[in-house]
Amino acid sequence: MNYNQDDVKEYILKALIKEGIKHEIHDFESGVSIIDVWHGNKFYVIQLEIELIGLSLVDDENPGFDTIPDERFFEFEPFEKRFNEVLV
Repeated sequence: MNYNQDDVKEYILKALIKEGIKHEIHDFESGVSIIDVWHGNKFYVIQLEIELIGLSLVDDENPGFDTIPDERFFEFEPFEKRFNEVLV
């Protein structure tokens, strides 16, 4: 694992605020953070866990009732690229 959870969270939140994208943050005692993101007519969930960053699109085909993300990233750079493609 090659990422700092706090730095990634700060990066995500700054980008979402800068772009005016609606979001909501959920921090858990376990250290995990979940960021719900509404962008256009889509709803994404970003999971910041100790060992990975998860990104999921929640829609009719994937209602998001599990904890397994659609995409998993174990380093920041690949996540950053995908985040910018999808959300920024």
